[in-house]
Amino acid sequence: MNTQNRKIAWFTAKIALYCAAVFGCNVLLGMWLKTYETVDLNSIGFLFAETAWAEYYEKDEPVDVLVLGSSHGLHSYRPETLKAEMNVENAVWNLSSAAQTPVTSYFMLQEVLKKNKPQLVVFDLYVMVFSSDRQLPYARYNYFGLQDGPVKDALLNEGFPLHDRVKFKYFPTYVYRKNLRVKINKLLGRQYLPPQTELYESYGYSYTPDTMSMDKLHNDNQFGKFKIDPEKLTERNFEYAEKVIETCKAAGIPIVLTTAPMPEFSIQTIENYDKITEKFNTFAAAQGVPYYDFNINRIAEVKDEYHYYDDDHMNQAGATTFSKNAAPILKKYLNRASSDSSLPARGQKESPAKTADLSAANR
Repeated sequence: MNTQNRKIAWFTAKIALYCAAVFGCNVLLGMWLKTYETVDLNSIGFLFAETAWAEYYEKDEPVDVLVLGSSHGLHSYRPETLKAEMNVENAVWNLSSAAQTPVTSYFMLQEVLKKNKPQLVVFDLYVMVFSSDRQLPYARYNYFGLQDGPVKDALLNEGFPLHDRVKFKYFPTYVYRKNLRVKINKLLGRQYLPPQTELYESYGYSYTPDTMSMDKLHNDNQFGKFKIDPEKLTERNFEYAEKVIETCKAAGIPIVLTTAPMPEFSIQTIENYDKITEKFNTFAAAQGVPYYDFNINRIAEVKDEYHYYDDDHMNQAGATTFSKNAAPILKKYLNRASSDSSLPARGQKESPAKTADLSAANR
């Protein structure tokens, strides 16, 4: 080997060593930053998706009603109230979670169906989570909560877009970069854990007892600061919402689409909310399933003054009141083990007339 070739080989080796060192540091630092979520936050039960899955596996009991959706659904459907008002024998689980997209919901459903056949699935649609295909920021908490197996693998390999998957697998420092400040605070003996304004109850449901002031609702409302364009909701989210529906139909499980209520003032602030609900109505009608938008067909007992902790989410009093009043509507769709001959055949679509009537009512 001549001198020139030796120099090239040595230079190449140095580059390879440098890249290996950088990658190694990225992995080690990322693993340390990750412990803020897997150790520190878990120690106080702050990651509610993981807490919910841990409870689900520990209880290992039949599921009669399953609720899926984002934090909007999480804070609206209280399992304890639904079980009592719907008069079901077995568990009601709310496996909604923060910013849960329909992609994540599909894999959550698959995990539940491994051992259970619910009498009803309630699938809550929230417009904001339909606006992005990103999975990495929030779906990872459900990923960590799932037991090892095909569903967990599929959530990562099929549910995460390629760019999210690459970051998650190979660049943990990037994924957990926002934890650096709090980890340093911990090393320095400073406050590093968030205030626990939200509490976990049971069966997936978590709540905030606080009530938002009317002054803040009216004068610091996030929905006055941007416009939601229903035409920019992503095809992938609707594709997976359809897969959720098709999975339920194939298993003979009734499914009801809903949009849980936001403060009435927030809805009035969204200038094109009629276009948003029309988008979901059209989707539901095309799938042949019922859709209830409780921002249009409002429950009179739910009040802005008492039942929300921010301009978007219900507090515990709100979830209890809403669940009590929504239960009779949802109860109509229960499939009680095919014992009621008045119900449609398992997996059968509702009659076009009923779907048309419901869509008309929601507009």
